[in-house]
Amino acid sequence: MKKFLIAFVMIGTLSCQKDEYFGPVTENDDQGMQDSSEAVILIGCEGNFQYANASLSGYYPRLHEVVNNLYQTANNQSLGDVLQSMFQMGDSVFLVLNNSGIIRIVEKGSYKEIATIEGLNSPRYVTTSNSHLIVSDFMGGMLSVVNLQSLNIDQTISAPDWTEQLCKHKESVYFVGKSDSTLNLLSNDLQSIETSIFLNADVIHIGVINDEVVYVANRNNGSGVYKWKNGQVTLLNQWSSKITSATFSDDFIYMVQGKTVKKLDKYASELLVQEHNAETPYGLYADDNCVMISDARDYLSKGRVRVFDLNLDFKNDLKVGFIPQSFLRIE
Repeated sequence: MKKFLIAFVMIGTLSCQKDEYFGPVTENDDQGMQDSSEAVILIGCEGNFQYANASLSGYYPRLHEVVNNLYQTANNQSLGDVLQSMFQMGDSVFLVLNNSGIIRIVEKGSYKEIATIEGLNSPRYVTTSNSHLIVSDFMGGMLSVVNLQSLNIDQTISAPDWTEQLCKHKESVYFVGKSDSTLNLLSNDLQSIETSIFLNADVIHIGVINDEVVYVANRNNGSGVYKWKNGQVTLLNQWSSKITSATFSDDFIYMVQGKTVKKLDKYASELLVQEHNAETPYGLYADDNCVMISDARDYLSKGRVRVFDLNLDFKNDLKVGFIPQSFLRIE
């Protein structure tokens, strides 16, 4: 396992080109990389479970071009089984492969692999704290704390069987306990869970809005947007139907609900509603220029990504790999 020191930087605001609809974008499968100086939105495609056909696509908004199989082309090998999430630190991009039990670290722009983090059970999401990478896990009953210099697991933190999304706010790390319906705050020394509250809800997304921790969740009788402050949960808005996916950008909340995509303000009041026309909406992404909805279709055919402007007007359609669901802007 290679050892290196990763420089910490703030991840830039996500974006994509805001133009009038111009028809299908150029599709480029296995035909090399674009200029590494070009802004790109990475699209992580899970692939089919146990088929090891996860893949990485890149949408170059200025060029209106999609390049598929970025990792495979750069490394002459398959990426792995179930690409769950992605994370950037400096010039390094972390590709979290759930069913492969590893995290691949690739170089920004070239996508050549520079290291791997191994010894994980079933990694889901990651964030950083105190020169460590915190890794959530499916059915491992723990969070893994990885040393970012050695890339070895320094310790594990006892946690619910299934831990899911993580959120960092003012140096504090929050995480979702999927299996026991909890929201948890880690101690600053990363030794234990400092606070845990039972939600009786299935959290779809967690992040920071208006300098507060906010989450979107489904309940038996519908769904809602909530904020957590000083250990207290406050309901901001609720609906009678379930939410498929959600994301935050520039103090706006976006969510897919049934056949529609919605834009909400920071108080969770609805601003815009539009039909998305995706066959099987799966993942959601937004930035200060566009909204993107991944479409898993029938899960056996290659997926699509539908792009909208901030008024939720349809812009274009991208052909990518199997089961697209995660997004990350790289500059």
